Amino acid sequence: MKNTSFRCLWIGQVFANLGDIFYVVGLISLLYNLTGSAFYLSLLPFITTIFRFISSLLASLVIDRFPLKRIIVQSQSQWWKTILLVCLGIFIISFDHGFSVAVIFFIALISLLLDGVAAPVSAALVPQLVPKEERMKANGFLNVITQTILVT
Repeated sequence: MKNTSFRCLWIGQVFANLGDIFYVVGLISLLYNLTGSAFYLSLLPFITTIFRFISSLLASLVIDRFPLKRIIVQSQSQWWKTILLVCLGIFIISFDHGFSVAVIFFIALISLLLDGVAAPVSAALVPQLVPKEERMKANGFLNVITQTILVT
């Protein structure tokens, strides 16, 4: 597992997962400030999970058409999330209070286009980056890192 490409993959996943944590915490704060409603806060994980699931089902269509490394770089790129969140911020500022429905829409869009594709693509990349005899170790390592970051 001393492969440079594999090292870049897991380091990229670490930073993408950390970015996701800050993104979710920021969204929780934003939704609570906009609505003050627990109902909208409960929609956040529900919408994210549903659209990530849909995206992961459609990921095979993307995986067949584009190189895996290109997909993982684009899907885990925080630039796309930043652009979408800036658009959301501009929308909220320009409409004074902003609608919580717009926030839910942007959450769904980010989950559908970016978040759901990353996991299947990184799993598909491991066999290309790691020799056969080290794949189980590499998969376990990636899962431990991901779960450790998500728990903290």
